Amino acid sequence: MNGKYPVAVITDQDMAISNAVSKVFPKTKHRFCLWHIMKKFPEKLSHVYHEQASFKKHLNGCIWSSKSTQEFEERWKNLLVQYGLVGNEWLHVLYSIRSSWVPIFNRSTFFAGMNTTQRSESINSFFDGFVTSGTTLKEFVEKYNQAVDARYESFKKEDFESKHKERLLTFNMPLEEHAAKVYTRAIFLKFSEELSFSLRLSKEKLRNDGGCVTYRVFNKKDIEDFATVEMNLENKEANCSCLYFDFMGILCRHVLAIFLIENVEQLPEHFILYRWRKEGNLILRTNKDMSVTDGDRLFRSFHLRSRYSTLDELAYKSSEAFRFICDSIDSLSIAAKKIVTSEESSDVGDSDLQYLGHNSEESSMMNLKDPCVSQTKGRKRDSHNTSQGRRIRSGIEEASKHTNICGTCFNFYSIDFLVDGFNFLHDLSSHLVGVGSVSAQ
Repeated sequence: MNGKYPVAVITDQDMAISNAVSKVFPKTKHRFCLWHIMKKFPEKLSHVYHEQASFKKHLNGCIWSSKSTQEFEERWKNLLVQYGLVGNEWLHVLYSIRSSWVPIFNRSTFFAGMNTTQRSESINSFFDGFVTSGTTLKEFVEKYNQAVDARYESFKKEDFESKHKERLLTFNMPLEEHAAKVYTRAIFLKFSEELSFSLRLSKEKLRNDGGCVTYRVFNKKDIEDFATVEMNLENKEANCSCLYFDFMGILCRHVLAIFLIENVEQLPEHFILYRWRKEGNLILRTNKDMSVTDGDRLFRSFHLRSRYSTLDELAYKSSEAFRFICDSIDSLSIAAKKIVTSEESSDVGDSDLQYLGHNSEESSMMNLKDPCVSQTKGRKRDSHNTSQGRRIRSGIEEASKHTNICGTCFNFYSIDFLVDGFNFLHDLSSHLVGVGSVSAQ
C-alpha cells in the first residue's frame, strides 16, 4: 500500500485479528462489528432480554443515544444496577473494550457512516452470484473477471447518471443547488435528507466572539436531537458536537441550520470530500510522480478507462477535439502494438519458434481453439451439426463461416460484422455532422 495505512478497519470480535491489525496497521482505528456484538445479547442475557421488555429499550438508548463518553458511562452503570447485572462477566469484558464497539467512542473517526461489516457482507453476496463451492480454479478466474466487469459497469452507469441527469430540487435553495452540482446522486440524496431535517430545528445563539459564533441547535419534538455548533464566519469552518461530519463525511443538519441563517449559499470546499464528488472515480488517474508499471492488469484497465471517460467528454464538446483525439489514438495504437509485439517476441526464443514451425509474426496470429467435446450420456447426436470427434457449433459460429478476407491484413471478417460495422460508422458520422452543425450555429 506504498506505506499508507487505512484510516479505519471494521472486523468481527476476534482477538487474533485485533492483534494482527494493531501490529500491521498501528496507526489505523480498529473497531468491532456492532451487529455481531448486538446479536449476542439475547443469547448471553436471555433471562433479562426476553423477560423484561424495558431492558432492550434502555440498552439501545445507552449504546445508540449517548451523546458523549461520559453519558455512556453513566447509562451503562445505571443499566447494570437496574437489572442486576453488576457481576456479569460477559458484560465486564464488553465494557473493557468499549472503545472498540460503542459508536460514541468512534464518532471522531471517518468510517463513511458504517458501524458494521455490511460492506464486506454485501461483497460476499455479490460474488455468490458468480461462483459457488463447486467452481473450479479455471472457472473461478473467468467468473472473477466477469464479476469485476459487472461491478465496473454498474459504477460506470452510476457515474453517467450522476454527471448527466439533473437532480430534483425540493427547496430550490442556493445551498441545495450547489450540492446537486458537486455531489454524486447517492450522496446528494443523503445531503437532501439532512437539509430537510435542518428546517425543523430551532436555533439559539449562545455567544458571539467577533468572527466566531456559537449556537445551540435543537428539535422541540425530539429531545434526543440537539447539538452545539461553533462557526467561524470568515472561513466558514464549523464544528458540531454530534461529530456527524467526522464520522460520515457529510454535513449534519445542525451545521446546515446555521448555514441557512448565516446566509451561506455554497458548501465550503473543506466540507466536500473528493470521494463524494461526481468525478471521484477519476482518482485513478496518474501524475508524473505515479507509476502504473506494476503487474496489476486490472489496475491498468481501470486507469485507462477512467482517462478515456475524460477524453470522451472533450470529444463530445468539440468536433475539432474529436478529430485530434482520434488521430492521437491511432498513433498511440500503432506504437503500442510495436511494444507488445517486441515483448512477445522476446518471450519466445528462436529455437522455440523453429520448433513451432512459425515465425514471430505468424506466432502472434495463432488462435487457440476449444478442445473436442466428447459425447455425453443421454445427449442426442445431431447429424447436421456434428460428426465423429467434433463439437456442436453454435448459431453464431455457423454464421461466422460466411466470411470475407481482407486483402490488406488477411484477417477473416464475417459479413454480418462488416454490415454492423458499416451501420455503426454511418450512424456515428451522422451524429458528428449534427454536432458540428450545432457548434457552427
